[in-house]
Amino acid sequence: MMIPHLKKGLLEGIRLFFWTFSFFYRHLSFIILSLLPSLFRVVQSWNQFQTPIWMEVFVEFSRVVLFFFIIAFMMNGSIQHLSQKEFWKSVQKHFEWNIRQNWPHVIIGQILIFIICLYGLMNLLFELLLNETTVQMIMILLQIEEYDQHLARESLLFFVKNMSIIPMSMVYILRMLGIGTMKP
Repeated sequence: MMIPHLKKGLLEGIRLFFWTFSFFYRHLSFIILSLLPSLFRVVQSWNQFQTPIWMEVFVEFSRVVLFFFIIAFMMNGSIQHLSQKEFWKSVQKHFEWNIRQNWPHVIIGQILIFIICLYGLMNLLFELLLNETTVQMIMILLQIEEYDQHLARESLLFFVKNMSIIPMSMVYILRMLGIGTMKP
């Protein structure tokens, strides 16, 4: 009896994974907001994180801003709505309705797909794609002649993950919790 419910949760997780990808990358503002911390992470990584603290503060602040932008867009609101009590009551209603409807099977299935696809497979994909050859090609394109292969690879990994896995995780988890769903 539990297997059909878990199967439904896994299928919902797969659907949510593709929805997340589509939702995130069709909003230019999300991409731009993700680009900023990504570039700062590259600088931090390239310098082995021996950078001023304000860079880390900027990275985290930009992620918080992105998080609230995502909530506003998912709720079909605007940034101005974020300061309104009614907006947050609506977010709470969506969350409560979603938990009542989908706990435990659908949400557990979505968590499993999150771990497998968004965390596991995407990290593995980036690890495989950013090999010595691709790093060398990127460095040539950027006209960087002298570099440490390991540092360059790690910096590029930080960039790619900050442009994909981190912001997409925000979208996935918010939607999994019911933010921006059609009901209540």
